[in-house]
Amino acid sequence: MYEALAVHYLSAMAKAAGHSCDVLIESHYKDPYRLISEVKPDLIAFSFMTRQHEWAIYKVGQLKKVSDIPILIGGTHPTMYPETLEQCGADYLCVGEGEQPTVELLDRLEAGDRTDNIPNIHAKVDGELIKNEIRPLMTSWDELPLPDRDVYWRYPFLQQLPLKRFITSFGCAFRCSFCYINNYREAYTGKGKFFRRKSIDRALLEIKDVQERYPLKRIHFVDDIFSLDRPWLEKFLPRFKKEINVSFSANVWISHMNESMVRLFKESGCAGLTFGVESGNEDTRRNLIDKNISDEVYIEHCGYLKKYEIPFHTGNIIGLPGEGVDRAYETARFNRKIGATSARSGLFWPFPNTRLTDYAMEHGMLESEYSSQFINSVEFVNKGIYPTVKHKDSDKLIIMASLFQAIVKWAWFDRISGIFLKWPRHPIVKALAKCVDLTFWFAEAKFFGLLNWDGVRYSIELRKSLSKLTSYGKSQGPRIKEDLEAQRPLWSFGQNDLAKAYATGKARDGLT
Repeated sequence: MYEALAVHYLSAMAKAAGHSCDVLIESHYKDPYRLISEVKPDLIAFSFMTRQHEWAIYKVGQLKKVSDIPILIGGTHPTMYPETLEQCGADYLCVGEGEQPTVELLDRLEAGDRTDNIPNIHAKVDGELIKNEIRPLMTSWDELPLPDRDVYWRYPFLQQLPLKRFITSFGCAFRCSFCYINNYREAYTGKGKFFRRKSIDRALLEIKDVQERYPLKRIHFVDDIFSLDRPWLEKFLPRFKKEINVSFSANVWISHMNESMVRLFKESGCAGLTFGVESGNEDTRRNLIDKNISDEVYIEHCGYLKKYEIPFHTGNIIGLPGEGVDRAYETARFNRKIGATSARSGLFWPFPNTRLTDYAMEHGMLESEYSSQFINSVEFVNKGIYPTVKHKDSDKLIIMASLFQAIVKWAWFDRISGIFLKWPRHPIVKALAKCVDLTFWFAEAKFFGLLNWDGVRYSIELRKSLSKLTSYGKSQGPRIKEDLEAQRPLWSFGQNDLAKAYATGKARDGLT
């Protein structure tokens, strides 16, 4: 749970146009629907990613049961799969950048004008779906209002967290085969330069605005690739050090981080960097993932990070098509070789219509009907048909994902970890793997400077929120377990899970 940057921008744009905006985090309320009825909004909006779509589709249905307020959905999943609007009860769907189209929608709703011809907005009119052209990409932020961080006024534990997220650029120059960004780029073909960066003055102004009004001890730049555009960085970072002087971390592309770049980052207050390794096998990176970075570059450039004492956190994917436990170990050991401070591991999650998912389907790792239509379809789920990953090492890889961080950090644990994998379905093994997995969250908290009272207070609030959702859910119906676990992985979903979901005896209107 964190302050969403998109919400900051949307709220600022809406308020600048004369509208009002509020944020509701449902897990903080016994009856969020009652709060909505008290606020009486003219539009309910939220964004979501794939793997959150089941929760979102279900939540739209619940909102429509208690209110006829128009609902707008947006974000990565609706942008990649705009057919989602056909498969849920929402009234509008925003494709791509939402600041300008959302304000235009609010203007039209207020004036009582037609809302079915707004660029970027798909609309339902009398049951008919109307799709509109996507508008050009935004190119300048200098004239836009500053992000509205005050919109989270109901949640001081978020506003007062001294770790704040900022973004200075949009888009990515790379084409990794597992990533949605390629689909996003395709949607904007002919609509402007895909990678864009804010002016240095604007980027610094946004940070200064927060620094003057909120606690700010640590910054994380969430740009897809913060290290793109070296000339911009060579001007920005010295000014950042002089005018802001706060420790920061950022997402980078390891090839960019030669010694002079690492030195610049260190001198500017860099406290940590994150980047993808994805696979410890160079052939896999180059030919399956389309990530053309050699082992030598990782070893050399990570050596510079260690020389200048910059911690680094890596992202990794195990269970790629055609790869089993042996390759997962290879990836973990490569992370240890380059000296990763901490390492996140995720099971390969196939996003429909990406190149790597197409490859997985061609090689029998996924059911042939796996598609955006399939994952959004209530009918398939109600019939007990749900796409699952077909992998000979599935059970072992699920446990391996929890053990990954510990294998990276400790060679001795690498040697004994095979014991866990001999009995991957045993309840004791699963419980121990979850305990080992906590080492990753400890490392992540340390990486982001949250091993302190501020971090403890933040963690307590998150736990309260989760416990509230659990306890309040008991009075809202039988779906609380499914609602909490809406991001159900393809790797472990089976008939037993379906049986539990059906055990409520309630009519199904979506998996969650």
